[in-house]
Amino acid sequence: MPHGAEAGLPIGQTSRNIFPQVRSSFAFLQAAAILILVFGQQAGNIARLTWDDVTITEELVTIQLGTIKIALPEPLAQPWRELSANPRHDLTAAHPNTT
Repeated sequence: MPHGAEAGLPIGQTSRNIFPQVRSSFAFLQAAAILILVFGQQAGNIARLTWDDVTITEELVTIQLGTIKIALPEPLAQPWRELSANPRHDLTAAHPNTT
């Protein structure tokens, strides 16, 4: 299956982008809100995150936003753990009939 521009997605958006895939997820809203409200990040930076920017271990979730590395201890890490466990890749432009 083609990804990125080959799949008709905008340039820069790939199937590995975190947030375009999970727009209807409560975990998505929590994860974005934590980065915006607690860490003062801009929504545009968060929307460009990919799973390559996220490291999840048993102890900590770490997110790389440009040159900034953010460590999320529990309970702030929980939405990221949920997104990782249930990435919902089927909620993309390639699957328009999903809800």
